Amino acid sequence: MKKFYLAAFASVLFLFCFVLDPGAEARILSGPAVSPHLVVSQFQTAGGGTGTFNDEFVEIFNRGSQPIDLNGFRLVYRSASGSNDVTIPFAVWTSSTVIPPGGYYLIASTSYDGTVAPNMTYNPTTCQCSMGGGGGGLAIRLGDNNTGAVIDSVGWGSATNAFVEGTSTAAPAANNSAARKQAG
Repeated sequence: MKKFYLAAFASVLFLFCFVLDPGAEARILSGPAVSPHLVVSQFQTAGGGTGTFNDEFVEIFNRGSQPIDLNGFRLVYRSASGSNDVTIPFAVWTSSTVIPPGGYYLIASTSYDGTVAPNMTYNPTTCQCSMGGGGGGLAIRLGDNNTGAVIDSVGWGSATNAFVEGTSTAAPAANNSAARKQAG
């Protein structure tokens, strides 16, 4: 059932961003993906209304041909010029959590107001990990903060941190997301 909701969400998002509103502020991430399987396929750094600045989410996509178990992986954030991962990551998987080939996994802030239910939530107040709207970086790591292998990453806006692959993508406007090209 989750696959259906994620597929429906992706279809509606595509329809809205590229067909019904071709001038939408959704940006396409630049640079080649490093990972042959797990990638950050989409993210949103801020909501649109007063008090919704923590309306954030990160979507992970398995673009590989095999299921991927997230056990041992983590999703981390760095500020635009940060040299260290934020102490408490957005997500840490310590038990078997499998993303099938072509599957998505949604991690969202407790202030997220999207229509698709997230697979996992984080509290930006507790983790002190609100994403900077003007610039920042996300990475899927295998292993510990700061030392785990970077599986895939993206930097946006004014980011100069280690998570920028090639050049940073434009920072998404409030209440809009940035999405990777070609189905993740």
